[in-house]
Amino acid sequence: MVDVIEEFFAELMESEYEPMLSRGSGSIRVDVEDGHATRRWLISVDRGAVSVSRRNGRADCVLRADAATFERLATGELNPLATMLRGGVQVEMSTNSELLVLFQRYVGARIHQVGIDRDRQKRAGAAPKGRKR
Repeated sequence: MVDVIEEFFAELMESEYEPMLSRGSGSIRVDVEDGHATRRWLISVDRGAVSVSRRNGRADCVLRADAATFERLATGELNPLATMLRGGVQVEMSTNSELLVLFQRYVGARIHQVGIDRDRQKRAGAAPKGRKR
């Protein structure tokens, strides 16, 4: 079974440079509560250069969500900004609200791309439509 949350962060880690985050610098820690355990990722951004670790360090911004909510965010079932506004994701900020906005845009764009890729796969797997003779 694919762990959507792990896949999300692995994809971000592999990118090394993310143009959508090029206007920001700082760190975001994401805490995903999964039963009695909390999985953490520390994302450091320096004008688009991205590094991701599993450290539990200080961050300019901390996002907290339960595993089910974050999985739905990562797959596009939930809108990141709307989920934050509804309290589905708790946010603690010390100084860097711009980085939070950029990260929210990244998540939204990734979701959009995943949807496009999913649609392409569906179309490729479908039988070609044509006229009956």
